[in-house]
Amino acid sequence: MKRLPLALFFSGYLLGGWVVIWLLVMVLGRGDVKFSKAVGFYYGIWIFYYLPIAVTGAMFLAKMSGPFWKRMIAAGLGLSAILVAMFFTFYLDAHWTILLAEYFGFGVSFWLLTKTAAKIEKADAGDGYSVDF
Repeated sequence: MKRLPLALFFSGYLLGGWVVIWLLVMVLGRGDVKFSKAVGFYYGIWIFYYLPIAVTGAMFLAKMSGPFWKRMIAAGLGLSAILVAMFFTFYLDAHWTILLAEYFGFGVSFWLLTKTAAKIEKADAGDGYSVDF
């Protein structure tokens, strides 16, 4: 049960990435004219480009502790943020420097979330009088 959010995160990344690329190529007609219906071509490229961000998010989920529902919410929000970034980067045909900025932004965000979650859990564990509502 501890690894379920992580497994759902990666399967959502792979399936959600396919949906995002399919919408962009088939419905919105984005992409190069030479590859007008090549969803698999673009899917492979964009899943590879966003893999470092997904691995960073997975590391955050693996280090995260706490109730199951909090980890599921974190997995869903992280996955949503990655897929939205993937959509807009492809849709706007962004330069590779934007992708590097996304790497940095997501990396720092996941690192800060990990540090903040660890501090909150440490503070909750120390008082002995915490009440769950």
